[in-house]
Amino acid sequence: MTAHLVLNFGAFWFLNAAVVYAAEDVSRQCDIYNGNWTPLRRESGVYHYDNSCPFIDQRQACIGKDTSFLEWEWQPNDCNLPLFDPWWFLDLLRNRSIAFIGDSLGRNQFESLSCLLAAAEQPQQTGANDDLVVTRRYPAHNVTTVLILSPFLVEHTPHTYSTHMGHKTVHLDIPDPDWHFQHRSFDVVYFASSGRWFLGSPKYAMKYTYSRYRQPSAGKVEVAFLPDANTPWYAMSRAFRTVKRSLKSQAVVLWKTYSPSHYTGGAWDSGGHCHRNRYPNNLTAAGVDLDPNVEPLEEVFGSLINERSLVTKLNVTHMAMPRNDAHPGDLNNIARKSSSAQDCVHWCLPGIPDVWNRFLLVEIGRRLREPA
Repeated sequence: MTAHLVLNFGAFWFLNAAVVYAAEDVSRQCDIYNGNWTPLRRESGVYHYDNSCPFIDQRQACIGKDTSFLEWEWQPNDCNLPLFDPWWFLDLLRNRSIAFIGDSLGRNQFESLSCLLAAAEQPQQTGANDDLVVTRRYPAHNVTTVLILSPFLVEHTPHTYSTHMGHKTVHLDIPDPDWHFQHRSFDVVYFASSGRWFLGSPKYAMKYTYSRYRQPSAGKVEVAFLPDANTPWYAMSRAFRTVKRSLKSQAVVLWKTYSPSHYTGGAWDSGGHCHRNRYPNNLTAAGVDLDPNVEPLEEVFGSLINERSLVTKLNVTHMAMPRNDAHPGDLNNIARKSSSAQDCVHWCLPGIPDVWNRFLLVEIGRRLREPA
């Protein structure tokens, strides 16, 4: 594999030839998700962009006085995780398309990917950065990347998407048409929604429903409401299984697991905050103790994606659990200028989603090399 050295003076990029490992060289037997955060080795040649990248949502543009959250790297126990090589990614997906389908955390990772790929080729964009569907084409490689916002992945009414979603009716047995009608046209389908919207909050209630049957001529849907005793985990599991059963494509399918939040002292809308520690926290203290959703969600994903599944799981949960230092918190550009709530859900860019894209590159490489 050819290594590259790029200097972009709007945003700084650096690739060290001595430490670039091709994604294709990572053994399938190596568990890239089993590892630890270690202090960044300056000689490792880690490269990144800064908040001058035009694709970043300014609420996640955290580069400023304190960049200590960038001083750590993910090190698998039994192998080396390749740096993200944008040329290799575009070569691997030449004449192909990839769709990110999910919520705002999916957008978080999509923006990271766009910034990383810009070192190799500037995209042609359709749609504004904050649109529900964003398409970026890389014509020199004939690669298309698409973001489709679909927080539940299944149909919901009213069909809107915002931070304050209000009362929702979620149809657990009907895939969201926003992605389902076009998913056959993609070569790689990446479900980047980990179910956070199913968890709800005291500010809104969701009615988990499923349709018994449709009457197209009358324009009506007969709906049976599930008992209130059903938990979000049941609803989420049922919705995810609907998505899995509804896939009618020969595409490579990948699914990202739950990304933990790190609120203390309350929820996002009741004074919760995430302290900007200089170091990643103890695994247990920053993970299960601070986000009680981790354990039940692992069961949901474990039952959904197993060794016999054709869906590849990107297990980001455990690597993200210690990183309470890497959320925007009150360091995003908007919160600095207002009294808005702290963001302890999304991740600073550059940051954790860049590692997710390294995982993504490895897994796509593994899948595309499988015998037909």
